[in-house]
Amino acid sequence: MRTVSGPTDRVVVVGAGLGGLACAMRLVATGRQVTVLERGSVPGGRAGRIDTDGFRFDTGPTVLTMPRLLDETFSTLGERRSDWIDLIRLDPAYRAHFPDGSTLDVRAGIYDTAAEIDRVCGQREADGFLRFARYAERLYQVEWDSFVDVNLDGVRDLLGVPLVRLAAMGGFGSLSGRVDRFLLHLGTTAGYSRIAHHNIHFGRSWRATFDDLTVRGRLMADPSLLVCNPSRTDPDLAHPTGTPSTCSRRHRTSPHRWTGRRWDPGTPTRSSRSWNSAATAACPELWRSGMS
Repeated sequence: MRTVSGPTDRVVVVGAGLGGLACAMRLVATGRQVTVLERGSVPGGRAGRIDTDGFRFDTGPTVLTMPRLLDETFSTLGERRSDWIDLIRLDPAYRAHFPDGSTLDVRAGIYDTAAEIDRVCGQREADGFLRFARYAERLYQVEWDSFVDVNLDGVRDLLGVPLVRLAAMGGFGSLSGRVDRFLLHLGTTAGYSRIAHHNIHFGRSWRATFDDLTVRGRLMADPSLLVCNPSRTDPDLAHPTGTPSTCSRRHRTSPHRWTGRRWDPGTPTRSSRSWNSAATAACPELWRSGMS
């Protein structure tokens, strides 16, 4: 681990996002005097909120998968996280919407999710999911103590990491997609009964979509959508009149990262057609309410 020479009784942390605040808290716990600098008007970083025209939009994080890390950070100061922050277990975590009208809820528990997969797809697929979950758990156990929750300041620090074991388990495999996120925040005056807090609306041409990106180097003709409806869980995010706030997030990837050439996104008309057709299919209630 790299050490800093000289006095460290006074420390400046740049950025009051979750990482900066956690760092500041742990430094204070060691007796240091800490100053946090933040360019925004409020702390939180990406975990923020947009207030406009009476609507309140939650900007993230979309999911918080390891609340115990927050618990550990607060405990360094002799505090309990529950005295400062209320966390709500989201179940289902996601609702997957398919073109044929069927849905599948990704539940908060592994076995509950397996039961949902069994209901929609059958026992064989549910068993496959459980095998994958057990594999992910083993990978996590190997990676956390030796690779994630350690300081790696240089190549030498990797000597104590079980690299061969991680590689054999597929721990260094590349992601199949590197995603650029485009956000569209929509304030509406209607409720939407079919959608959950988080919703993934899959397009019909799943394989062709990746061919558009990786082979043809063009915009996805049939994109999938992530639609977040946080007021489903937190009514305080709704408009003062009681109407919901809906945040629709479109995920797409820049094709030039694979094709080696610059991406021509096409004309705005083509992009708008692709977006509107996918959005209308994903959330028809929303577009019927006049948000096209």
